[in-house]
Amino acid sequence: MGIFLYAFATGKLLAVAEKEDQEVAMWILVCWNLAASMLHPIVFSISIKPVDKIGKSGQEKDSSEASGNSITDGDGKVYQSLEERKIEIPELSTGKISKILAIYALKSWPVLFTALFCLCGYAITRIFVPIYIGRVIHTVAESGKMGDITPTVITLSGIAFTSLLFGGIRGCMFTTLTGLISRDVRRDLFRSLIRQEIAFYDKKPTGDLISRLSSDTSTVINTLTTNLNVCSRNGIMIIGSLIAMLGISWKLTVTCFVTAPAFAIINKYFGRYFDKMAEKTQNALAETTKKAEEVLSQIRTVRSFANEENEAIKYERALEIVVQLNYKRAFAYLFNVWTNEAYQYISLIVVLFYGSYLVIEKQMTAGQLITYFLYQTSLAEYVYGFGTYYVEMMATLGASRNVTFFFFFFSFFIIIKVIFQIMQLMFRKPAIDQSAGNLTPEVIGNIELKNVHFTYPSRRNNPILNVRQISLKFLKIDFQDVSLEINKGETVALVGPSGGGKSSIVSLIERFYKPLMGNIYLDGTPINQFEHRYYHRKVNSTSHFSIITLNRTLDLPRKPRTPTLQWNNQRKYCVRTGRM
Repeated sequence: MGIFLYAFATGKLLAVAEKEDQEVAMWILVCWNLAASMLHPIVFSISIKPVDKIGKSGQEKDSSEASGNSITDGDGKVYQSLEERKIEIPELSTGKISKILAIYALKSWPVLFTALFCLCGYAITRIFVPIYIGRVIHTVAESGKMGDITPTVITLSGIAFTSLLFGGIRGCMFTTLTGLISRDVRRDLFRSLIRQEIAFYDKKPTGDLISRLSSDTSTVINTLTTNLNVCSRNGIMIIGSLIAMLGISWKLTVTCFVTAPAFAIINKYFGRYFDKMAEKTQNALAETTKKAEEVLSQIRTVRSFANEENEAIKYERALEIVVQLNYKRAFAYLFNVWTNEAYQYISLIVVLFYGSYLVIEKQMTAGQLITYFLYQTSLAEYVYGFGTYYVEMMATLGASRNVTFFFFFFSFFIIIKVIFQIMQLMFRKPAIDQSAGNLTPEVIGNIELKNVHFTYPSRRNNPILNVRQISLKFLKIDFQDVSLEINKGETVALVGPSGGGKSSIVSLIERFYKPLMGNIYLDGTPINQFEHRYYHRKVNSTSHFSIITLNRTLDLPRKPRTPTLQWNNQRKYCVRTGRM
């Protein structure tokens, strides 16, 4: 309805403008019709806005008070229930994310400001090109003398050279900026990931984390910088072209935008559809990656059961889902291109027809019509490029849930969905704070588990350490918890059925997890009070078939040696520190 009102009001404005000595009241009426047509969608959206649900906080409060049993973990924190002790995920607003991204960009501020300066210079110089092209054509048609067009051609050549210079530097700077930001984001994301508690990795598949660290980060940063470059350039040139077109003939300009809202809504619809399909495609790709990782990481088990063909068929089915989603994206892209092309040709026909009428009526010259036509063609190209990059960005970056797409022209960034997931991982606080302890006492070797109750965070309804699941002769049973003492020099074997808690006790001693209740002591000191690196120099283990670079893990000297000597030195280092 708003679109039809806008088109009708615009046509009325052009009809009223045909009469020069029009009454003021008529102009006021037409302007009100135009303003009302623009306000209609806003008023309509406000009137149908759903009322927010109330009382949610009160319900949460009542539910929390209903649970009478409290739980104290190994760090002394008190929780009312197991649900309250879930892993905390930071809530990040778009404003906070934009500030974080701006900080990353400003770390390389010389490159950033050089890129923005060259971008503005390139866009502004491109705006003046149609003016001088129109002047050259108009001068040739009027006088036909080479001397009259020489100054204009020289000026046009200078503008073209300046635009060429700015364009090259702009691309170079944005490419450099992409690499710098990608490096910083990956570095901080990796540092955050390796500091998370082990329970975090029990819930998060390794393939998803690797995808966030590698492909998603690259996709986000590359798309951000590319679309900032292209969309900001096109945005400046769109604004400049509109100003020039209004200066040449406001009637033609108004005519071009009679159908603009309709095509804008269609583009918005396609953008949302691409966003939805891109999210599904990204999730499907993540499933294929997860499936491949599961099979390849457990290839010995797959081979022992001769299940290679079945796993290959499952992987092919997952790939087929991705292909079907790509078909839908392809057809949506087809209709989007048709819509944009139709708008360009309709605008072109309207400009030629109505512009010819204005020239015949002596309301503008033929040279002005040519200049306007050049601007209109350039504007269509800029708008098309703007819309195309928007659709491609939605198709490429539809990797998480809530999309927020808008431009921070001066703050440099487009806020996109995948950023939320990356930033949540980057700024997530581990459930086990490695920097909480600072004690480095001399270690004797007495270990004590006192009144410990434990459940894996990923399986909260399946208690591990309790009276029903583990019963060993050296354990002290209190009907609710488990206690264990291991003195210096003792060799202790944990024996029991699968799932009884043998590996869980070792994981708790290594502080991979926090007990739900009770505490763990080393020489009478709670292990959470030890300095992280110091404690794990004294208490550590290595699983079977671990593949990791020895030089980096053991902090060995990096002086080049022969392979045999280097391995011997590493082996001596491992034996001396008890790591082999």
